[in-house]
Amino acid sequence: MELKVAVIQLNATENLDDNLANAQRLCQEAVSEGAELIVLPEMFNYRPISLPPKRRSEPLDGPSLAPLKQISKQNKVTIVAGSMGESIPTSEKSYNTTAVISSEGDIQAVYRKLNLFDAKVNGVDIRESSAYETGESPVVTNVNGFKVGLSICFDIRFSTLYNHYKKEGVDIILIPSSFTYNTGEAHWEVLC
Repeated sequence: MELKVAVIQLNATENLDDNLANAQRLCQEAVSEGAELIVLPEMFNYRPISLPPKRRSEPLDGPSLAPLKQISKQNKVTIVAGSMGESIPTSEKSYNTTAVISSEGDIQAVYRKLNLFDAKVNGVDIRESSAYETGESPVVTNVNGFKVGLSICFDIRFSTLYNHYKKEGVDIILIPSSFTYNTGEAHWEVLC
């Protein structure tokens, strides 16, 4: 059994329209190359560059996932929408959420980041917990007969999640990420 996967890298900014246009263009390129599963990065739709970071969130039926649902349905491809800020109606905070969009254009799985990045990098405090709530549980979904375990970026530092996926017999673990340059260079390959 084989699965052709496209892993998309893009440098998202604070311009939602540009980010969505880039994501759609790159998804279409992946489709033209025969991808069956397309994976976008963490915060593919909006990546704050200011400090303190501006927060942007929306519901799962908002503008960021709508065009990806259309691409999925039209091309019969599964898209993992890396992650985005998902609004929580009862909170000032958001979830850092991965949505898996089925080849029918529907959301088939939702994973909310379990481990938030609260650290000091080069003297700068980064506190995801000031803007995000933690998710509640691991998520396993199916893509073309493969069991896929979902995680996001900083989750990679917590082996309990991946031990759970091992026990579940997953075939693929996805880790859409937006590592800082310094931590990525020092730790990404070792942690993977």
